[in-house]
Parts: sequence; C-alpha cells; structure tokens
Amino acid sequence: LQFRDTNAYINSPTANDLEIVATVVTLDAADSIQLETPQVTLDGGSGNASLSLYSSTSMPQITLQNGQSGIDSRDLGRINFTGNDDGAAPTQQCQILAETSDATDGQEAGRLNLLVSEFDGTLTTGLTIAAGAASTTTVAGNLQVTTGIELGHASDTTVARVSAGVASIEGAHIKTQPLTIKVFPNEFKNNPDSGRSVYIHDAVSNTLS
Repeated sequence: LQFRDTNAYINSPTANDLEIVATVVTLDAADSIQLETPQVTLDGGSGNASLSLYSSTSMPQITLQNGQSGIDSRDLGRINFTGNDDGAAPTQQCQILAETSDATDGQEAGRLNLLVSEFDGTLTTGLTIAAGAASTTTVAGNLQVTTGIELGHASDTTVARVSAGVASIEGAHIKTQPLTIKVFPNEFKNNPDSGRSVYIHDAVSNTLS
C-alpha cells in the first residue's frame, strides 16, 4: 500500500509480518493507544534509541503493574541494563527491581532493590531500600560516605570524617589508636565456676573471663 511517495508505505515482507515504513509515523488518539503484545522493541540502528514522554498539562509517568495475586515478596517490575562483553556476548550487568514487601490489605509496603553483576556476570543485590521507621535499608559491602551521616530525624547527631583515623560526633573528635593491655600473673585468679576456670581480677573487683 503506497502513500504519496516511495518513502511511505505499508508492506508485508514475510508471512504474518506487517511493516510500516515512513520518515515520521504519528499515532493520534484522543484517549489511548493499546498495543496487545508481550514485547515492544525500539531499534535505533546505529543511532540512539530513545523514549520521550511529554505533557504540557500534567506529569508524565511510566507504570509497571503486575496483575498477579498479591503475596509477600512478589516481583512487581524490573528494569534491566545489558551490554556486550569483550566476546560480543550480551550480558545483563545491572537491574532495578521493585517488589512487594507486605501484601496485607491496608498494610501494603514495598521494597526497591538495586542489583549489579559480579565479576562472573551474576546479578547480586547491592542495595535494598525500604521505608518507615521500623524498616531496614541494606547495603551489601562497604558504604563510602563523603560528607556526614545524620542519626535520627534532626541534625543533632552527625558522624563525620575529620582526617585519616579521626571521626567526629557533633564536632567532638574521636581518634583511633593502638591500645595495649598488660596483664600480670598475680591478676589471674582461680574461679570455682564450672564454665570459667580462670579470670582476670582488677583492684575494684571487676572481672574479665
């Protein structure tokens, strides 16, 4: 089916395949456009493939909805980031995963996981984000903070780095340094308790098993 010129046409190149060719294709619908297919691919060829959402009157949004029954730990949606390794094999390297934490009606809660691949390409959760005062946000591995850590809801307890081996809590410096404890033979006492046959006793009757 040809339209106006050779650069705009609808064609069926192979069986069960419909192709629309044009420089610009505009789909104009008053309410919605529905694509009933399990997969949509945007192929930018040698250029950048991009998806832009624009609205002059409201906030654009993307919704990922899992219509299965609600249960705890149900995966809701994921965004995958894939790139080729040096052998030209596509390898999934990062992922953003959203899931249901609590599916109880009236108590619904969610979790957001950031996953990155290890050296062998295995995706591993590096950060789990939850919400609420009783929730837990988990970081796998070390956490590097470049400025300070606020404890509580106000800035009245700030832990910050001062220099190598020195931290501060609200300006008061805490310095780490080697510590040596000397224990002399006469400070070892026999202990009649069955589980601790020997203990260390100081001048004020404090003991260290």
